[in-house]
Amino acid sequence: MNVRVLSFTLAVGIGSGLLFGLAPVFQALRPNRTAVLSDRGADASGTHAARMRGALVILQIAVSLMLLVGAGLFLRTLENAYSIDPGYQVDQTLVATLNLEAHGYFEGGSRGADAGLAMYEQILSRVEALPGVVSASAARMTVLTGDARSTDVSMDGRPIGMANALGVRANIVSNRYFETMHIPILRGRSFNAADGRATPRVTIVTKSLADRIWPNEDPIGKTLRDGDNQLQIIVGVVPDTVYTSTLERDQPPTYYLLLAQNYESGVTLHVRATPNPMSLLPAIRAAVREVDTQLAVERPQLLRDVLDRSLSKQRMMSTLVGLFGAVALILAVLGLYGVMAHAAAQRTPEIGIRLAMGAQPSSIVTLLLGQGLQLLGIGVAIGLTGAFLGTRYIEAQLFGVTANDPLTFAGGCAVLAIAGITASVIPALSAMRVDPVIALRRT
Repeated sequence: MNVRVLSFTLAVGIGSGLLFGLAPVFQALRPNRTAVLSDRGADASGTHAARMRGALVILQIAVSLMLLVGAGLFLRTLENAYSIDPGYQVDQTLVATLNLEAHGYFEGGSRGADAGLAMYEQILSRVEALPGVVSASAARMTVLTGDARSTDVSMDGRPIGMANALGVRANIVSNRYFETMHIPILRGRSFNAADGRATPRVTIVTKSLADRIWPNEDPIGKTLRDGDNQLQIIVGVVPDTVYTSTLERDQPPTYYLLLAQNYESGVTLHVRATPNPMSLLPAIRAAVREVDTQLAVERPQLLRDVLDRSLSKQRMMSTLVGLFGAVALILAVLGLYGVMAHAAAQRTPEIGIRLAMGAQPSSIVTLLLGQGLQLLGIGVAIGLTGAFLGTRYIEAQLFGVTANDPLTFAGGCAVLAIAGITASVIPALSAMRVDPVIALRRT
């Protein structure tokens, strides 16, 4: 919120108030003298005003339904995104950044890459020894943060066709990464302490990448070359996991390299602990400082919060559209109630005559309710058409639900119908209780 936005909002508010407030005034200043002097002048004027009120109510109902449908689609998108299995556990996991490059732990730095690798091993060992810690590991990239980048890959020296189109990703992880993230090993084995710089380079690939390169074959023992043209022996296969966003329909194939063989000076610490990893943050920081007093644990957060932020756009849209839909629904109900109450007041003499001539009170309710249902029906029909056409523009932001989902459309109609019928019934019930004697005095 800033001055420009506030000024625009204020101008729109004042402008709409003046427009709709002064329009009847200007209409009254230009009366049709012929219509006024004729017997049907008042009726004609009243009919025109009633039509205008009805048209505005129909517009409110239509806009309200469109917003309700939009809010329903975004809510179902959020529900589907949270219900999907990402392939790992996001609960009870703390992630935090460790940047050793700033302290000279890199190839050619003042302390070198070997010292940095030894530093990681000491940090992970000390953190895992803390009470309540189930496991700890490190990874270059954190899931759902959007920092995953595509990489080149080839098999046995031959480039893989459409590798860029597949969007193959690579991540560098330490031992026990898959245990920490609860990612099962489908075939082969995980990384272990025996894998190091003095041993052949090893990699673990996701199932989609293995199926793409070696369809109907066992990938264990096969080799591929990573983006740095380093030969890697495949020792394991893991399931495909949600890496970039839970709303991404086709997750990119991924292969994992071992941190001990592919040193990175900046990684993210992953700690799984019970019951609350955040409560162990002071102890984790103390364990890191025991290894290097200058090293800081930066940007600590729960992996669950990372997931929530990855869906922040959809949550914001569902909140805003839902809020606007609720406001529009209230305005539509108030407008419909006002029109029905005014119509009932205008027809009080007619109602008195009907009651005096023996009409049943229920017939009065049916008479007035029919007028309200007519406005409601027209508004719903227009709103359904607008929603059907408009939801196509938000289809790319939906997940697990179609833009014209029948259940969402039916739910929006049901909410609006219940509110609209209630707004119409109240004035009709009041009119049913009119005293015929008092009503006839107004004729």
